[in-house]
Amino acid sequence: MKRVIHFEDQEPEWEFKANNVENKKRKKEKFNNGEKRKKLSNADYKKKKKEMLDFRKQLPIYSGREAIINALKENSTVIVMGETGSGKTTQIPQFIVEAGLASKELGAVAVTQPRRVAAVNLARRVAEETMTRLGSKVGYTVRFDDTSSSETIIKYLTDGMLLREILSDELLLRYKFVILDEAHERTLRTDMLFGMIKKIQKIREEKHKRGEAGIEPLKVVVMSATLDAEKFSEFFNHAKILYISGRLYPVDTLFTTEPQADYIDAALVSIFQIHVNNPKGDILVFLPGQEAIESLTALVNDYASQLRPNQQKLLTCPLFAALPPSQQQKVFDPAPENTRKVVLATNIAETSITISGIKYVIDCGLAKLRGFNPKIGVESLLLHPISKSSAWQRTGRAGREQAGVCYRLYTEETFRELEDDTVPEIRRCNLAAAVLALKASGIEDVLDFDYMDRPSRASLVRALEELYALGAINDQGQLSELGKQMAGFPLDPMFSKVLIQSKEYGCTLEAISIISLLSVDSIFFTPSDKREQAAEARKKFIHPDGDHLTLLNVLKSYWEVKGDIEWCRENFINNRNMKVALEVRDQLIRFCERVDLDPNSSCGTETDNLLKCFITGFFQNTALLQPDGSYKSVTGGQLIKIHPGSVMFGKRVEGIFYNELVFTTKHYVRNVSAIQSAWLPLAAPKYFNNMKTSNNQPLPPHLLQQQQQQQQQQQYLQQQQLIQQQRGMFYPQVAYPMMANIKPSDRTHGVFSTYPARLKHSNDNALLLPESYLTNKRTRFAGSESDDDFYVDESDEDEEGNKEREEEDKKRSVNKSNQNGQTRPDWPKITRKKNNLYYSDLDLTKISEIEEILVPVRLDIDIDSIRLRDRFLWNMNEQYLTPEKFAEMLCEDLELPQYKFVQPIADSIRSQVLDFESVNTIQLPKTHVRVLIKLDLQIGKVNYKDQFEWDLQNDNTNAPEVFSRQLAAELGVGGEYVGIISHAIREQLFRHKKQYVEELMIEGEIRSALDNVYRPMDEIKHWEPQIETLSNDELEKLLISQERNIRRMRRETRFKRSARRISNY
Repeated sequence: MKRVIHFEDQEPEWEFKANNVENKKRKKEKFNNGEKRKKLSNADYKKKKKEMLDFRKQLPIYSGREAIINALKENSTVIVMGETGSGKTTQIPQFIVEAGLASKELGAVAVTQPRRVAAVNLARRVAEETMTRLGSKVGYTVRFDDTSSSETIIKYLTDGMLLREILSDELLLRYKFVILDEAHERTLRTDMLFGMIKKIQKIREEKHKRGEAGIEPLKVVVMSATLDAEKFSEFFNHAKILYISGRLYPVDTLFTTEPQADYIDAALVSIFQIHVNNPKGDILVFLPGQEAIESLTALVNDYASQLRPNQQKLLTCPLFAALPPSQQQKVFDPAPENTRKVVLATNIAETSITISGIKYVIDCGLAKLRGFNPKIGVESLLLHPISKSSAWQRTGRAGREQAGVCYRLYTEETFRELEDDTVPEIRRCNLAAAVLALKASGIEDVLDFDYMDRPSRASLVRALEELYALGAINDQGQLSELGKQMAGFPLDPMFSKVLIQSKEYGCTLEAISIISLLSVDSIFFTPSDKREQAAEARKKFIHPDGDHLTLLNVLKSYWEVKGDIEWCRENFINNRNMKVALEVRDQLIRFCERVDLDPNSSCGTETDNLLKCFITGFFQNTALLQPDGSYKSVTGGQLIKIHPGSVMFGKRVEGIFYNELVFTTKHYVRNVSAIQSAWLPLAAPKYFNNMKTSNNQPLPPHLLQQQQQQQQQQQYLQQQQLIQQQRGMFYPQVAYPMMANIKPSDRTHGVFSTYPARLKHSNDNALLLPESYLTNKRTRFAGSESDDDFYVDESDEDEEGNKEREEEDKKRSVNKSNQNGQTRPDWPKITRKKNNLYYSDLDLTKISEIEEILVPVRLDIDIDSIRLRDRFLWNMNEQYLTPEKFAEMLCEDLELPQYKFVQPIADSIRSQVLDFESVNTIQLPKTHVRVLIKLDLQIGKVNYKDQFEWDLQNDNTNAPEVFSRQLAAELGVGGEYVGIISHAIREQLFRHKKQYVEELMIEGEIRSALDNVYRPMDEIKHWEPQIETLSNDELEKLLISQERNIRRMRRETRFKRSARRISNY
């Protein structure tokens, strides 16, 4: 059956047309280390140079050469906006050098790129245009490769390499110009450079004005291909903006007439529709990842082999970041005669690089974006729709050398619904490495650092906590000596800590090898049609203690066969990734030699030392075995699952540590190894609190004392967590129109308990333990959903404590009979072990009263088909968190557009708080007012129904929370249900009190109206009306005549009360 993708304004057919257009061979000359220049005669050299100049003059940016040079002379910072294909990346550095603004004496030009492949190819192109040897006047610096020299004036380098240069040269004195290219991509390192370069520019300007020798002002050029110039200009102190004309050739854009269910299949069909129907021209296909590229490559090659003999051939060229440079270079080579090239690329091909011969672009409209939830430390790498700016970038690839066509595999309506720009990476990733780099570059206050787009406070605080736990920063938040060493390694902070500690454990050689293998994509590959063979081949490398030692076995075997390709093929080992890992290994060995670490130090067969060494960096990524066979995180009490691809999958060991917790289809931990719980306090004695050894014995007193001191030192970081002070006790429910297949339970939003966070407690018990730590100290209930009676596991009793609890139960006793005649079951008495390391429920009530007035707040906001539902308790005495600030943090947590949701959320909170306050300010009579509270909640596995009386006088005390904690303990459920119960109680209390107050107000207004009718104003205070003496007719007539006056007074009263409270809010 013939498959066809229908695009608007075009009806493609599956017919093979004769190729009437002559195929001309495209030529591309290579310049490598000046060899070509040596072979050219003087005449040929001048001719070639003229050809290059003529080509440069044809670029759109060349017509604005003088304007650009003048702007650079007159301004310290210039924003250059030019569409893809304008030539800004290759030409502006040459304009600067040709105008004499940069030289070996004045300073060089640094041009940053987000990706290595772009930096390498741009340097080669500029060296070719300037007719110089690569590495002399023009060079590049990327990881594992540096062609620059002391003669280099124009240097292309990645963002990360410039950040590393800042560590050794804080003011970048060797550069006169820094060009931040592809600024619109907003990678993490690019955003870091924005703030750091701005600071460096200011310092150099001040030093120059003071006349310090050898300090010249730094010129900054920011280049972008999207229309966000004003934002960049505002950040760089309203810098001058220059707009460059667009692409050289027009591009027609076509959308599909209907959505495509399978983007790989749609791309496959579109490739062959273009190939058999359209004139010559290469094809560029944008796909979200390496797996999709490899899958589509295999399909295209399979179908291409079935083409007619007289048809043009198809040559597939994959392009993604993990591809070795030698294979990436094939993309830029011209295709053989009578062959159409099909480039299958990730978003690496969106910007910077130019691929010759591209006429057709196929855009699947998807990209893989990395996300990070700072509350629970979960990373994700999921498919997301691209932004409009990315879509236009991809379209521009078709118009670089000739008129082109862009085929978008989505409808025009879908395009209109896309976000304008991609969310900056700094707002969706783990910031530990970024914060460490900022600290190492001399920036102390990372919370108030000058970010273009400020990351969430929760992300920054989590990064600081992680670095503090690792010992990279001290109690004052300053970089420690260990932190300075960690910043010197081009690694994640956890890996840096492991490498430094390897000296103590005598396993540096093994640590380097494992870290290098973990720094690249998976070294295993599993073809879909050979899964069983791959699993069988992998068994020979498996180590029973986990993935890390298994990787070490692979490397040893690979080393023995000297990287034999045939051996890799037989054992399903990715030879390409193994070579990259060895490059990383060589680089780490060089770093170790610089910092006095012996890279040949080996632990031999003592593999326990190696695992203990890794725990020193990954002690926060540990979990212990539970009785039911699951694993629970030591630090957060979260249940985790081992990824099926791990050696440890399905095994039950005492404990595990892992390198990453990711969300794909579920939450999984990857790169897992077995550990013993006794290793944890030894690897990080200051971090773990109340940890027990494997034989269930408490830690020695000196270790407990160290842990208590460490907790006191962490208080300054805990104070930064404003979100914990107010974030409610519920999972928000958000309905996204494009995420209908994701259940609310799958969303990873953090939950904090408001009640325990505000208890006053003594210094002796500085930490209120999470509910998960109380599991072994509480007697638990066991029963099914329908059980009314619960079984209690009896334990050693504390008679005095039990008497106190019985008295407390009597105080809060409730009526057993409700209106329906049903009886509340008699809950059995609870007995608990006495242990001074844990708080009991009764102990909590004795600590202190809560210094707050809690308002039950419900959110139900529906904007643009996105519905937000949430509930929490708001503290009216909160001094630091405003409704607007809370709304911003909630939007960041849920990834909602702030400009749409912040104000409605804040208005909803404020209106409910004001409504509560207007009622709460009314003084109730001293007599007790009892109301009926009804509960109908799903508590754990039990549908809990109950009703009881409550005194309205106690609605603003901590009584609802105390009652809720005791009830949760009786039901045998965790502390997360305390907030749900207390919220339900407080909501009903507020409704009862509001109704009661309104009745009081109406009665008072009637009395006031009667006073105004029957007595003069000056006699009102001396007169008490006798309402009882009025007849029914007289009272009804009076009420009707005064109804309008009563309503007016009620409105005025509420308006004055609200206005008075708003001024304080």
